[in-house]
Amino acid sequence: MTKQDFNKLQQEWYQKAADSGFKDIESLSGKSVTRLPAVTLTSVHANNVTDSLHDTENAQYWRVVGRAAADLPTDHNHYLLYNAFADSGCFTQAAMETGIKYNEAAYQIRKWLKSLNLTSRPGGKRKRTVQHEGS
Repeated sequence: MTKQDFNKLQQEWYQKAADSGFKDIESLSGKSVTRLPAVTLTSVHANNVTDSLHDTENAQYWRVVGRAAADLPTDHNHYLLYNAFADSGCFTQAAMETGIKYNEAAYQIRKWLKSLNLTSRPGGKRKRTVQHEGS
């Protein structure tokens, strides 16, 4: 099969897929959307999402945590730990980034969250994975 035959056959099948209602999730450049920032996805790619990610309980929780960490004075004993937690959403990652033993880091973070009237279980991870069509 020659390159020209291959391209013709490929276009024929792309057209059959499009005619049947298939929506291609690749960008015009041919790169997969899983490698693109989520903000570049259009409603065609995320048509099953009805709520704004901004308005979810998980997003509100992490906004409160992030603001509280950012508002701490930079000379606060646990400024780095709390900000590492706010950035990563993970006790283990925050402990590793600051060089504090996990048990001590987790204890301090939980104590800080309690002072903010928050739990250590927001109901979701800090970093959201890209939602794919049909998920």
